[in-house]
Amino acid sequence: MYLYPRRSLEGVALASKDRMRTGINGLRFIGKKTIATNGHVLITTTNRKYQNVEDWSNIGAYHESMKINWLNNDNGTAPFTVPAEAVKTAIKSLPKKKTDLQSLPISGCVAVGKIQMPEHLPTNQIVLQTINGIQTIEEEKGIFPKTEGVIPPYHSTEFAKIAVSPKLVKEIATILAKDYDKITLHIHKTDSTKPIVITASDDEFASEVVLMPMRLGK
Repeated sequence: MYLYPRRSLEGVALASKDRMRTGINGLRFIGKKTIATNGHVLITTTNRKYQNVEDWSNIGAYHESMKINWLNNDNGTAPFTVPAEAVKTAIKSLPKKKTDLQSLPISGCVAVGKIQMPEHLPTNQIVLQTINGIQTIEEEKGIFPKTEGVIPPYHSTEFAKIAVSPKLVKEIATILAKDYDKITLHIHKTDSTKPIVITASDDEFASEVVLMPMRLGK
C-alpha cells in the first residue's frame, strides 16, 4: 500500500474514455508513480515527498471497521490499474476544506493497494481508502499500453527548455478550441527567452498568439 496525495491522482482526467478502442480505462499505479493515457496524451506523476504509511493507521477518525489487512509493499507493489471512475470517486471523497488539510495533511491522501484475501476469493482485489470511506474493486482487466520509452530524453540539449504559465496556456487553449480543431506551437530552437507563437487557422480565419516565457528557475 502507498499513500497518494490528490496531485498524484489528477492525471486520471486524461485516462482513455474509449475502452473499445484502447482496451483500457484507468489509472496505472507503479509504486509511487501514476500513469494515464488516452492514446494521444500520456501523463505520469511521481510523488517525490515521502508519505509515512505508518501514520495512516493512527488517524483518529478511523474505526475498527476501517482497518485493512494490506499486502506489504514487497508483495503488493506489482503494477496494477484502477478503473478511472473509482479513482475519481476517491478524489471526490477527500477533504475539501483547507483548514482540515492544514491540520492533518495526511487526510488529503488516498491509500491504494492490494489486500489479503481468503484463498477461496479472487486475489485481484484493490482498495482505495480515504478518511471518509473505502472502495473495494477489481483490478482493471484491460492490458495497459506499454509506456516505457515514450517520454523522450527532454533533459538533453536537443530540446529547447521554455517555462510557461499553465494558467495562461489553459486560457489560450480554451479560447482557440472553440473555433479550431488544432493549433501549432512555434518554439525557438536555441533561445529560451524568445516568446512562443501559437497559431491556428481554417478556411475563414487565422489566429496568432504570442506567449512570453517565464524564467526557468521559477
